[in-house]
Formats: sequence, structure tokens, C-alpha cells
Amino acid sequence: MSRFQNLLAVTDESTQSRAALQKAIQLANLCHGNLTLLRVQLPEYQGVVHWLDQHLSHHDEQKNEFPRHDSYPNQDIKVRVKHCRAASLAAAVVNEIRQEDYDLLLVEHHHYAPWLCEFASTDDWQLLKDVALPVLFAGEQPWSSDGRILTALDIDDDQETPTFNRALLHFAGDLAELLHQQLHLLNCYQDNELGMSFSANQAPDEASHHWQKLRQLAEELALTDDRLHLGNGLPDFVIADTARACNSDIVVLGANAHEDWLSEIKGHTSQALLNQLQCDILALRTNLH
Repeated sequence: MSRFQNLLAVTDESTQSRAALQKAIQLANLCHGNLTLLRVQLPEYQGVVHWLDQHLSHHDEQKNEFPRHDSYPNQDIKVRVKHCRAASLAAAVVNEIRQEDYDLLLVEHHHYAPWLCEFASTDDWQLLKDVALPVLFAGEQPWSSDGRILTALDIDDDQETPTFNRALLHFAGDLAELLHQQLHLLNCYQDNELGMSFSANQAPDEASHHWQKLRQLAEELALTDDRLHLGNGLPDFVIADTARACNSDIVVLGANAHEDWLSEIKGHTSQALLNQLQCDILALRTNLH
């Protein structure tokens, strides 16, 4: 049974939210799970999306059931629709997950002006900070049946790191299996000179150390070396560059809860990647159990 059994998709009624809704329906269809659509009315927002009205609202008399899908012949996709008013999407989600347990949150993947990410807290980043759920930021590009899911790992000597890496891998592996995609692994490290590109001649000991740890994780998943990636540099750049080079559909990464100054630095990396990556992002909090 898939871990994605109770999904929550959130829309602010904008046309940009269609991608998240469509992918939430697709995922619910594939894992035979339940889907709740939370339609949030934000301050000063007027109007509703015709697409939502046509595909969801007219099913009210039938308890919001979707018609049968070719790949889902034995059970209808049932969507529960909720409405609320809130000051922000994050506030609406926090209130909703206090009332019910969900396995995954799906929202639209936004992109903001760089200055806004530097000096203000974006809606996407606020969701990561306030919501203790795995969050899938869904863009408009559809998932391909032969695509790639890139999992960014943090391989160091911290005792909690191996446990969290395995949590990342389990989530990424389940998603790759559902979508019939290849699972790729990435580890970033920095040598003493903080080099921005990987070269085996620059730091052979450091590179070898991280490569061996990466291969150990890969062996547990029976992944070949061609699905492993090692980069020397800051994660902000290495992850984004590798995702583009691999043509990844989804990047799976960890997001810190900002408990100390080091978490603040790593948290800034997560926020920067939310805005840099053009593909979908599955972000998991490091305090995920």
C-alpha cells in the first residue's frame, strides 16, 4: 500500500492552481487514495475558477465523486471539497491539518522575484516553515512516464542524518514507483576551498568519502552508478544544475525547521531552491518522523 493515502490539495482559486489539482487527482488515482480539496478565499480575492466549477462543484449532488478513469476501473475517485477564508494559504493549511491527518500536501509551485526571496517570506516558504507535512510544489509541466526523480541527500557524520536520508529515499522511492520514473541520488559537498564545481583532482579524499557513502545508500536500493551524482559546491547551485542536467520531473529535498544558526543557513538554501528549480519539488521537514 502506498504511503500517499490521504492527500490534501490547496487552491487560492487562481488559474495557476490547476496544475496542483490535476496532479493531486492523478496521484490519488494511482495510489487509490482519498483527496481533499481545500479552496481558500484570501483577502480581497473575488471570483472563482471556471475549471474548478466545471470539474468539482457540479458533483456536489453526487458527493463530489469523479467519473471513472481508464486506469482506475474498480473504484471512483472521491474528492471532498472544503471552503474557508484565511489570511494566507499557510494559515488555512495549518488550521485544516489540526482537524485531520494527511499524508501529503499539494500546492502550486510559484516563482518570485529574487529580491522578494531575499527580503520577505514567500507563501511557499511560509508553508514549509508552518506545516509539518511533506509538501509537493506542483508546476505546470506534466509528469512523464519515463522521467526522473532526483533526491538531494545530506551525507555527513551527524547521527540523525542517515535516518532522515532514508526517510527521503522512502518517500522518493514510493513516488518513483507510482509514476514509473527513475530514481536518481545526489550528494553535495564542499572542499576546503569551497569550490563551485566537482573535480576528482581537487579533493580526492573528500570526494571519495562522499562517493562511497552515496554508493552504500544506492546499494540498498539496487541503483547503478549512472543514477548517482556527486557535486562539489553550494547546494543552491549544485542541486539546480543537476536537476536541469538530468531533466528531472521532481526534486526531493529536506527543509529545516530553523532551530539554530546552522538550520537558518540550510533553511535559506531550501528557500532559494524553491524559487530556482523549474521542476516540481517534494520537500520534507527534517523533524519528520
